[in-house]
Amino acid sequence: FEKEDSAGGMLVQAIPAYRLPREELGREVSMIQSMGVTIETNKALGRDFTLQGLKDEGYDAVFLGLGAPEGLKIGVTGEEGEGVTEALNFLREYNVHGTTAVGKQVVVVGAGNSAMDAARTAIRLGAEHVTVLYRRTRAEMPAWAEEVDATADEGIELKTLVAPKEIVRGPKGEVKGLICTTMDLGPFDSSGRRKPVESHSPDFFIECDHVIAAIGQSLDTGDLLDGMEVQTERNWIKADPTTGQTSVEWIFAGGDAAT
Repeated sequence: FEKEDSAGGMLVQAIPAYRLPREELGREVSMIQSMGVTIETNKALGRDFTLQGLKDEGYDAVFLGLGAPEGLKIGVTGEEGEGVTEALNFLREYNVHGTTAVGKQVVVVGAGNSAMDAARTAIRLGAEHVTVLYRRTRAEMPAWAEEVDATADEGIELKTLVAPKEIVRGPKGEVKGLICTTMDLGPFDSSGRRKPVESHSPDFFIECDHVIAAIGQSLDTGDLLDGMEVQTERNWIKADPTTGQTSVEWIFAGGDAAT
């Protein structure tokens, strides 16, 4: 069961075609179908059916491959309103509909593959200058090295050890830029990386008219689980790492929804 009107999930919604050619993806989907899999599109869990409903219909097992489809907010003043876009929504709009609004001076906050995709897509949509901000150093960036190299090759500026503090808006609510602070690397944290801490340097201003937030993804399991006693941890689905089985015997989960 697929929520959107075509199969592929984030592969088609979030990853641009220049990274994943659609004919390759189409072959993968066709191969899965040829093995006997039926794909029903425009069927959303929690909207069109429930887990218990599937059980009642006679399904023996359900695998939840829901991913982490919701983007996180930056958490700074001025974030709400026009001119600030979440990276997954920005990429989804471009990949599904072929175009989306983009500013002339764009700042992308984050350093994962989605941040790199958003930055490179902004260039392709006509942005004159794109800057990526990351609060750690390049060595700690979670994006693949070849993706980071590609952004540099395309003229995208990378500013490391920088964190946004406020999005500044003009009299009509338009984005005018970002007040940023310089960071230092402190002690190691639970992720195994050195924690970024504010330095003693003065804040500075980066002019821009469009901010794209790409700092992480989340999953809201509330409506999806619909009262089923599936154990979660910080809103991720708890599943056995070997079998994928959840606390409900016939429900399994994997991918970003569980990891």
